[in-house]
Amino acid sequence: DGEGQSVFHFIKLHEDIQLGGFDRIRSSCKYRDWTHSITLMSEDDIGKLLDQEGISSFDIKLNVSNQNSAADRREATAEQLVSSLSEKTSILELKSKMKEIALSRQRNSRTLARKKLISDIENVFRSVLLPFTSIPHSNLFLFGDKTMHSLAPNIISDIERSLLVCPAMNEHSSLNVAIRTLVDHGLWKTVPLTGWRKLFVTSMMKHGFETDKKKLDSIFFACVGQLEHMGIIKASVNTRVDSVTVLYHVLSCVV
Repeated sequence: DGEGQSVFHFIKLHEDIQLGGFDRIRSSCKYRDWTHSITLMSEDDIGKLLDQEGISSFDIKLNVSNQNSAADRREATAEQLVSSLSEKTSILELKSKMKEIALSRQRNSRTLARKKLISDIENVFRSVLLPFTSIPHSNLFLFGDKTMHSLAPNIISDIERSLLVCPAMNEHSSLNVAIRTLVDHGLWKTVPLTGWRKLFVTSMMKHGFETDKKKLDSIFFACVGQLEHMGIIKASVNTRVDSVTVLYHVLSCVV
């Protein structure tokens, strides 16, 4: 139905804005179609749209109640202006009256209220829904054919969130397996790479990721490099075996 389609468009806009930013999306045909769909919605449907998660927490109100009579009066005024036109009306008078008709319709309370609604929602898009790449210290990295967004190591408080929220980083992703096996290793400071790698390879094969151990070794060291870049581990020095030092344990990944 109309309301369901509008809600779907709104959720899709969330995703598009996270990836591309509001300014680019605003000029798209899909965005114009969505804003047009709002003008066709009833007050009840608009209320349901505003109750959707992510919008209800913002103070967006549509004040259109008890304004039917005002809208009807303005429509009647426009009709009267049209009926007053005659064959003897000059071009200048015609332009003036047509302009007055257009202004009268633009002042329609429902039209103004819906424009205000769209403006308020756009302000939410601009101030809240920022693409990951616009966040300070953000970076982009790849694993196989997946593209992931993460946060640089100097934003420690957001590391766990970036790992848990990013759709590509589900519980069976290679990076998540690397973190889980790092914690499962049981050593909280210095972790030998050999033991960690064995746990990683076993876990990846158990989840059906890959059976080629050489390829799994490459994936493991790619994960090690990424975790080091994120500030979770660093290479150990002055050790007899190749090891890493754990700087930050992402405990919520294994809870």
